Parts: sequence; structure tokens; C-alpha cells
Amino acid sequence: MRPPTIARTGAREALADALALLLFAVLGARFHSLPLAADVVLRTALPLWVTWFFAATWLRTYRMRSGRTWLVNWALAVPAGLLLRQVLLGRGLDAATGVFVGVGTLATLLLLVAVRALAALFPR
Repeated sequence: MRPPTIARTGAREALADALALLLFAVLGARFHSLPLAADVVLRTALPLWVTWFFAATWLRTYRMRSGRTWLVNWALAVPAGLLLRQVLLGRGLDAATGVFVGVGTLATLLLLVAVRALAALFPR
């Protein structure tokens, strides 16, 4: 018997999570009146995807398929991704960064839950 892989156990959930993080980047660009260009969106989405899927691999989020593991993944990966974004953009780690990370972390949770709920409406 083959061991479970993301392709066999959690591909749908992984895709939903990736789309939710992309949606966060798109909405953030629009909210801050930035152009909806690939480089603008990806400078937020890429660090989030990297930390999200690194944490998911480490925690086995898509193999475990546990709400608790998924929440731990969110609590570790999203703040780390938002901090990584700030560092990559050469921004300081000050009080404004703390607000950005706090608001962004909560906003991503809402989007992740909403996108997963929408995905659950469609049969496999």
C-alpha cells in the first residue's frame, strides 16, 4: 500500500487554501489602491504560499486532515509569511508591521474558512 500524499488526500483542501491566500493578496492590493498586476499580487501571495506549504508539509496538514492541525498551520504560517514579505520588501519590523501582521492574520483566517466552505458546496 502506498503512503498517502497530498495529491491523494488533500489536494482539494490545498487548492482551496492557496486560492484563499491569493484572494487575500488581491483584496489587499485593491484595498490599498495598488494596481492589480501580477508582481503586486505575488509579492504578498508568494511568501504566504511558501510558509503555508512549508508548514503544511512539516505538520502534515493535508495528510492529517484535522481542524486542529490546520489551525496550527494557519497560526504559524501566516504571520511568518507576512513577516517574510516585509523583510523581502525591505520594510522595517515596527509597530505598523505588527498591525499589518495582526490584521492580515485574522483576515486570512476569514478568507481561508470562507473559501473552504465554498469548496465544500461542490461535490468531489
